[in-house]
This record gives sequence, structure tokens and C-alpha cells, in this order.
Amino acid sequence: MEDTILVPRGESCGGPALKLFNDNFIKSMKFKNLPKKYELIGKGSYSRIIISEEIGNDKVIKCIRKSSVQSNNRKYLINEIKIMKQINNDLIVKMFDLFQSEDSFNILLERGRLDLFVFSKNKPYSKKICNYIVRDLSISIEYIHSMSIYHRDIKSENIIIFNENEENYQFKLSDFGISVVDNDYGIGNCGSIGFNSPEMSNKIQFSRKKADYWAFGAVLLEQLIGQDRFVNEWLMLYYDRKHTKLSNLYDNALKIFKKEGFDFDWSILDNLLNIDPIQRHLPNNTKIINNFTNFLI
Repeated sequence: MEDTILVPRGESCGGPALKLFNDNFIKSMKFKNLPKKYELIGKGSYSRIIISEEIGNDKVIKCIRKSSVQSNNRKYLINEIKIMKQINNDLIVKMFDLFQSEDSFNILLERGRLDLFVFSKNKPYSKKICNYIVRDLSISIEYIHSMSIYHRDIKSENIIIFNENEENYQFKLSDFGISVVDNDYGIGNCGSIGFNSPEMSNKIQFSRKKADYWAFGAVLLEQLIGQDRFVNEWLMLYYDRKHTKLSNLYDNALKIFKKEGFDFDWSILDNLLNIDPIQRHLPNNTKIINNFTNFLI
């Protein structure tokens, strides 16, 4: 049975590692010094993000403190690295190198501008931005699923914006720490509150693919109604007061939002946030790409 890994957004969470890899992988990681001069641009509970002229303007280094990588946390690090080594897609954040220094394990990554959560804070709804997100995440999610990789923690914080130019935005998927490479059907209640699908369970098997679709839909809903309403209305109706059990009121919330007349193709959300997993589908990539000029208007 998989652990329950359901946490408030913003908190770190773990997940099952790829079973074929162990501490020998860590021991074989090459040693290399971090840049002597760098700038700290991000900091978490057990990692930091730095930039430096020595690595170029298009890359960052994610430095994970060795003292924080113990037991299960070490498995999650290995899990993310192994998955990222398999991935080669322009709409997923790339890993260029991996090394350890005296105090940290370090991942050299493609550098974006901001994550979607920070980018969207206090900004009004933008049809163009939503349509870019639909285009890019439809492709990246379909790609990882074709490799039997299931993300399990799709949310705004794990979507990175590149090419910050309103005529050429790209939204790339990142953070595969609790992803799995496995069969579609499995068990395990994990992800971030508000983005996990209703059917997720530690007891009954469900489609991991369709759970990722639901999380994709929740990302889009947050863009439509804004971050404050997503927390104060969607989450409060989606969960009971203890945020531990699904409420049956969230379907009513969707109907209310739909009636507000957002300038958006609501059929996309009808598909992604369908209570019936069998009825959930990604937007039609071929249609999106072929009609992208009109799609963005």
C-alpha cells in the first residue's frame, strides 16, 4: 500500500521511489564545486536555487542540503533524478547535469522566469494565458503518460514560465519528486489539496492518468477564478472544514463558476473536472495546434 501524501500546497511531500535504485546511485554521483560567485534566487525548507555567470543566464542550480536528505527523502531525490533523465520534451523543464559538492546534492536545470503561482498572483483572468497553458500542458502531460510516468502533483507552483513575452509564452511542467513510473491503475492518495482528484484512494485502484487530468483542470480553474476565490470558495466547498475529506458540494461550485460567463471554452473544464474519471479527456492537441492563431484571440 502506498503512503498518504496529501499536503497543503507549498509544503514538500514525498512518494514512492523507483525500486531499482538505492544509495549506490548517490555514492556514484560525481563531485564538483559550486560556483564561487552566485546569487540566491529561491529558498525552501531543504533546498535553495542559485544562479551564476559561471553557468550562464539560461540555467539554475537546485542545491539540496545533504543533511536534509535522509531515508525516504533520499529516495525522492533519486526518483526525481531518474525520471528527469528519461524525459526529453521541450515543454518539460530540462536537467542538464547532476553533481554533489561538500554539503549538497546539486541539479543543473533549465532556467525559467517564474512559476505560474507567483506569475498569476493578483493578476486578472487572461484568456490568452489560459489558452497557452491548455496548449502546453496538454502536450507535456500526454508525453509523460506515453512513457508510463504519472506526475501526481500538478499544480501552479510546478509549472514554470519561459520566454516571458506575451507573444511567445511557454509553460513547462516541473518537479517529479513524487511521480511514479508504473501502470496507469494504482493506489495512493497524494498531491496537493485542491488539485487531487475525488477518486484518489489508498484502498481502491484508480487511474493515475485521469487523476493528472483532474489536477490540470484545477490549475485552469485557479486561473479563471483567481487564487483568492480558489482558496476561499473552491477549497472550502471541495473539502470539509478539516480539509481531510471530500465534500459533495464542489460540483455545485463548478456550476456557479460556469454561470459567471468567463470567456473560455468551458468544455475543456467539463472534461478535465468531470466527476467520472472515464469521461475525463485531454483537450484535442491536433485541433489546438492547427487552429492556434484563432485559439489565442
